Amino acid sequence: MTKRGNLNMGMGKTRVRATKEIRDKWIKEFLEKEAQGRYEPFYRTQDVTSSGVKARVPCPHSPGRVYHTLSTNETFTLMELLHDPLVVDIKEQYPVVDVRKSDDLPLKL
Repeated sequence: MTKRGNLNMGMGKTRVRATKEIRDKWIKEFLEKEAQGRYEPFYRTQDVTSSGVKARVPCPHSPGRVYHTLSTNETFTLMELLHDPLVVDIKEQYPVVDVRKSDDLPLKL
């Protein structure tokens, strides 16, 4: 277990007591890795507590690449996209980068 910010971290992120500052740091780290060509899903199946369906699907085209889906619909959509010859890349669990836009959305509803 490692310590990240004020949160104890296991293998993945924990959403318990995650402040905006910690969330922003996670997003910054995600974007830095992506800019270096090292894509990793922002959330992995082990990062999210759920009583629903989660899946880790091995990529048939890139050995070692595993897709993380957090619902049955995401898994079905992934399967369709993996077999579509027009799709060249799939990046699942992408974070909301413009957090202000996300924070303002409930106020508009």
